[in-house]
Amino acid sequence: MRPQDILDLLREEPFEPFSIFLSDDTRYDVYHPAFVLVDNSRITLGLPTNQSPDRPAKRTVRLVLLHVTRIEPIPKSSKNRI
Repeated sequence: MRPQDILDLLREEPFEPFSIFLSDDTRYDVYHPAFVLVDNSRITLGLPTNQSPDRPAKRTVRLVLLHVTRIEPIPKSSKNRI
């Protein structure tokens, strides 16, 4: 996965939440672009206690872009999750 691919998704208007899948089948859901930092080889995700961008992240995880196998949109029925 290229860093630009992630950045393009984060900059879409309107933003559409998506899931990031890793080679070990781990999945991370991204509900707001404010919780994501992308560099040349990694993605840093802030994991909040709920999905509101007005709340601080509870913890962070670093994902190596080489281990990202796919990105899928989150179905609309799941977007109202808090």
